[in-house]
Amino acid sequence: MEFIFSEIENCLKAKLYYSAFVCALILPDTCASLSAPNEKTNVRYIEWYKKYVHSEKNFYTSEDCYALRCSMVHEGATFAHKSKFSRVLFILPEYSNIFGHNNMIQIGDEMVLMIDINIFCREIVNGARKWFSEIQQNEHFKKNYQKIIKIHPEGYPPYIVGIPVMG
Repeated sequence: MEFIFSEIENCLKAKLYYSAFVCALILPDTCASLSAPNEKTNVRYIEWYKKYVHSEKNFYTSEDCYALRCSMVHEGATFAHKSKFSRVLFILPEYSNIFGHNNMIQIGDEMVLMIDINIFCREIVNGARKWFSEIQQNEHFKKNYQKIIKIHPEGYPPYIVGIPVMG
């Protein structure tokens, strides 16, 4: 799992914000499915996010984050149909000192949330690292972890041998 966490952090360092954002948004799905496979996707995502990421100081809830994940993954949009926010704007790190993190702006009927992309992604990665340190001895996790995507430096015998692959 560490390679996934590092990939998100490396994307942020390289200013690949879209990639970091999408990977961070789906990370709770991956972690939650390894932990609670029998729950519906929305239930396990929201519960996992509440436990490992959500902070009372944030204006957005675990439900808002799940709604954002759905709109982003399925529609490529940062507005969520089942959220109190009309749109979520992610401030790039170069400008976060000007606009700040976790701010709301209301203009007419529209409520817009502004979030620092760096902080948002790092909060999710930090939550996933905490979760990973807690879950490693869980039998269900051990069984399902075998199926998760990994980098195989020497290939994936018998299909490919001698070159690195991901799968």
